[in-house]
Amino acid sequence: GRKVDSPEGSPAEEKLEKRLAQDAAAKKAHKPGAAAKKAKAAQAAQKAKMAKKAEEKEAEEKDPKAGLKSKTIIQTPFKLEMIWSPKKPVVKKPKHKVKRKLPTLHLPKLPSRHEIVNEGPYPIEQRLAALAAHAYYLWGDSKFLVELAGGTQSELLARNVERFAKAADTAARS
Repeated sequence: GRKVDSPEGSPAEEKLEKRLAQDAAAKKAHKPGAAAKKAKAAQAAQKAKMAKKAEEKEAEEKDPKAGLKSKTIIQTPFKLEMIWSPKKPVVKKPKHKVKRKLPTLHLPKLPSRHEIVNEGPYPIEQRLAALAAHAYYLWGDSKFLVELAGGTQSELLARNVERFAKAADTAARS
């Protein structure tokens, strides 16, 4: 049975609450009109609910394995190991999915990589600045890619790309 200090309360408190609810329902039932019909219907529903709980309790006491399925793990002439689990399948939480639509990227107009290669190295400061800008925006794109890949199989690959792009950006700055 339940303990006196359990969260559900003591059995005496439960009986008192039930008795008070029944007395209130009985007072409402004596009043004429629709309220009396509602009170009688509520009282009947309460009795049916209590009867159903009592039936479930009796069935559980008769068969403690009711509602469980068994899976045999090891069976030898001297030993039988089984796992008991609920018959209802356990519903797993879905993996993280991106719920909001991510904004589109509006990148600045930079010269393409081919343009940088074909123009030559001079003036060197301008070429290095363009390469550093490319590395910076590549890192931003890769961060966006990690956010899109969150909770999927490709998340690890996206994180590797992001780390590589961050290293390129850091190298371009130094």
